Amino acid sequence: MRHLRNLLGGFLLWAVHFFAVYFIASIFPGTTTSIVLILAITLVMFAITLWSTARTFRALQGASDG
Repeated sequence: MRHLRNLLGGFLLWAVHFFAVYFIASIFPGTTTSIVLILAITLVMFAITLWSTARTFRALQGASDG
């Protein structure tokens, strides 16, 4: 199950980000509010991506090639 999460995690994050940005832009079209909210959601998704990548690298370091 963990491997499936790692495999599909990036696509899931991208989809959540895409729909959140689309939703925000449709509610507040062309306003400063939309820019701030889109920047915030982008930073949150970027932080989640970094955290997930760090976890994957830590797991790979502990794995043996046996």
